[in-house]
Amino acid sequence: MILVFILAFIILVNVVFILSSIKLNINKLVIDNEKTEESQTDFIKELHIYFQIYFLNKIKIAQIEINKEKIKKIPIGKIKEKLKKINIEELKNSELEKKEIKKAFEALKIDLEKLKFQIDVGTESVLLTSAIVTIISSLTGIIISKIIKEYNKDKYYYKIMPIYNNENKIKLNFKCIICIKLVHIIYVIYILIKMRRVKKNERASNRRAYDYSYE
Repeated sequence: MILVFILAFIILVNVVFILSSIKLNINKLVIDNEKTEESQTDFIKELHIYFQIYFLNKIKIAQIEINKEKIKKIPIGKIKEKLKKINIEELKNSELEKKEIKKAFEALKIDLEKLKFQIDVGTESVLLTSAIVTIISSLTGIIISKIIKEYNKDKYYYKIMPIYNNENKIKLNFKCIICIKLVHIIYVIYILIKMRRVKKNERASNRRAYDYSYE
């Protein structure tokens, strides 16, 4: 009886896991470089991000919130020190197959459920402002066409506007919901771990080959 209960529990957990997904919900992101009396230094005016786990994409199981106060507590100095220790040349000369990496990220099957944003941008040059607006508009259109399956004006909306005041200015109001199934995330992690093991084995084989070589 206990064995049947344990087996049923394991099956239930696997079913919940397979049918669950993670959502990155950027509920509100407001960026403005204009200085005010209330905020002389903060570039990010408002920030509300939620990492959510859903079952069947309907039932919320868990949620983690990130806001401005929590961001300020992140030890940026320690993160910078760790990034400095990364060997860039080693990353450039990595033997990981591009085909495998592409396969891993394609397996994520990212679903862009919602995207709404408006950017107002200006520079000291009218020509440069126009060029930046054109580039951002073009790139946004290309990215959205690659990610979304079916266009819906209630879910997807963006507006890029130039500011011709001969000053460096940027305003951004951004909302976005990205959904990825848990099983796809685990599969990608598995592929990356597998490639890392292959790389370590190749290094070990090279060392053994050098050990037996003579000048």
